[in-house]
Amino acid sequence: MGVSYFEYQLYMDSGLNFFYVIMGVIGLLNGGRSGGNPGISTNTVRFHLIAIFILLALSAVIGQLLQTYTQAALPFWDAGTTLFSIWATYLLVKHKKENWLYWIVTDGIYVGLYMYKGAYLFAILFVIYTVLSVKGWRDWSKESAYIE
Repeated sequence: MGVSYFEYQLYMDSGLNFFYVIMGVIGLLNGGRSGGNPGISTNTVRFHLIAIFILLALSAVIGQLLQTYTQAALPFWDAGTTLFSIWATYLLVKHKKENWLYWIVTDGIYVGLYMYKGAYLFAILFVIYTVLSVKGWRDWSKESAYIE
């Protein structure tokens, strides 16, 4: 929790790492059950448009709650990036190729968020995450071409 919570007042972001640990374990368990290669799949554009609408609406509600009841810095951005990160992680665990597109956009926003807060090392880390997400998208696109 540390730095994100106390120094940068990004309260939702600070708790996100606990979620990552839980989802990582679930991902390992799911991969192990299906022989380690569950296959890559996709969802429809309509599915993602509905998901994005819901995530933006939830971000607005949670951002308003953070703004009203906490000292959170950038409450709407904090809520949005956290919710989209949770969603991208869920899609990753489900082996949905589009998870990488969510990561590319969300990590890119995190770069700007951390630059704005003066957290330059975090910003550099998220530049690296963005590059890795582009690589993930490319790799999964190649692999899914063989599957489909």
